[in-house]
Amino acid sequence: DAELPVDANGTGGIHLGGLEQRMRGRWQQVSTLWEQNKGANDEKNLMNRLDYHRELSTQLKWQKNDEGTPIRVLYTSSGKPTAAIIDAPEAIVDHKLFWAPCKDLQEAHYLLAIINSHTLYETAKPLMAKGQFGARDLHKHLWKLSIPEYDGAKTLHQHIATAGQAAASGAAQQLKALRQERGAAVSTTIARRELRGWLAQSDEGKQVEKLVKQLLA
Repeated sequence: DAELPVDANGTGGIHLGGLEQRMRGRWQQVSTLWEQNKGANDEKNLMNRLDYHRELSTQLKWQKNDEGTPIRVLYTSSGKPTAAIIDAPEAIVDHKLFWAPCKDLQEAHYLLAIINSHTLYETAKPLMAKGQFGARDLHKHLWKLSIPEYDGAKTLHQHIATAGQAAASGAAQQLKALRQERGAAVSTTIARRELRGWLAQSDEGKQVEKLVKQLLA
């Protein structure tokens, strides 16, 4: 958990005088350390740095005006494309993840299926930086691909959403079994490797690949 210096007016809305004494002292200490150690050409104070490119303000604005759509899809900025659904509007996403709000769970599962597919990875490879273990760092290159906006009236979109939901359910069961077998402290690296292996071999994963190939063809 973390404390963020925000209020109903957004970032920077908190005044030191309105904070509890220990929190006020902590904020002053951290701000001083930032000023003492930031780069010589960096003119940003700590608040400006926390809200760099308005990444924090944008999320706070979305929380306040979510229009009843609290579901988001998150995906990693580095490594192979990996996505998950989050339905906690109050959660703040850090700079290592990208997020997109969805109209409903169907749209979320549609995007989940596409982003987690090997087909998407192969399609996005030419746009991604090359690392020691191959293409990595999807960043916003995802949205340069011909991924159509979810349309519930289109049969293919419906089938991808359904397949994505089935794959997500199967992956959750696999993760539960993995934790029962190896203990609760299964690392993220191990979980990703095992689940990707399961998706590659499972009927659920094969169905996702088949449908996403049709979409991106």
